[in-house]
Order: sequence, then structure tokens, then C-alpha cells
Amino acid sequence: MFRGRILPRLVLFITITFLAIEPSVLAQESTIKITLYDVGLAKVVYEIYAPLNFSVTVPLVGVPDPNYGLLVVGEGGEPLAYEINETDMTISIAILNSSKVLISYYTVDITSKIGKAWIINLTSPYSTLIVLPENSTLTYINPIPVEIGVEEDRITLLFEPGPIEIRYV
Repeated sequence: MFRGRILPRLVLFITITFLAIEPSVLAQESTIKITLYDVGLAKVVYEIYAPLNFSVTVPLVGVPDPNYGLLVVGEGGEPLAYEINETDMTISIAILNSSKVLISYYTVDITSKIGKAWIINLTSPYSTLIVLPENSTLTYINPIPVEIGVEEDRITLLFEPGPIEIRYV
């Protein structure tokens, strides 16, 4: 008797929930944008789409620099609660009333310098757009990016998820 009333209502609720979410939101792909500065600092910005989740755990690219802080907000700009697991370098975020999460921080962990050449080395869980400093010259890229462009006189490289190594002067 109890099951007969609850099950149809649960199915109806789940169906309405799926129909209320715009198909374009469901199809969105999470991305990372890394903007490099000529001092070896990198600004990392994630756009995470999670329309059907109450929480999400995301691997971090580099260790966030505590001098610059870390910002985690929902699509309306509201701050979201998060916890960083330093053992496996992930961030777990509580998502309420938001289908998109923005994570922003600075790191120096993904860059190094040998002589005049800067090296960026990372493994990305999502498609990643890397923006090089102004007046940079590429000397090595692995793998070949999906797209190469220019944004405000800065070289941009779009990569699929996976390991990325770039060298530039």
C-alpha cells in the first residue's frame, strides 16, 4: 500500500526534474582556463557543469597558492562551501541551486624555468585553454593542441583532457 503511493510520485518527481533542466545545460562541457604570467604565476579558472548533483569533487591542477586565496562560487556569484583534500589534490564542493560552479585560484606549481625558457607541465581532467604571457614564443608543445588562437595579443592553446607540456620564452 505504502509503496504503491510513493513509487509513482517519485517517478513523476524525477521526470519533472529532468524536464525542468534545459538540454543545453546538460550538454555543457566542463573546462579549465589557465592564464600564464611572465613571473611563472598561473591563474586557473574552472567552469564545472553539474546540473543534477548536490556535490562535486574535482581534481585540482596545481596547488592553490594560499597568498592569493581560492574562490568557489555558483552561477549567480554566491559563495559555495568546499573542502580541499591535500592528499589527492581534489576539491569537494557543495552545490545548492546552481548548475554551474566557478573555481578560481593562482598557482606556481605547474610552471618552472630553465634558463630563459618557461615550462608548463600538468595533467588536466577537462578541456583546457592555456593563455601564454604577452610576447611569448613557443618552443615546444605536447600534445598538439586542438586549436591555436590569439586573445588580446596572447597566444592561446586549446587541449583535450590529459597530460600537457609547453615550453616558451
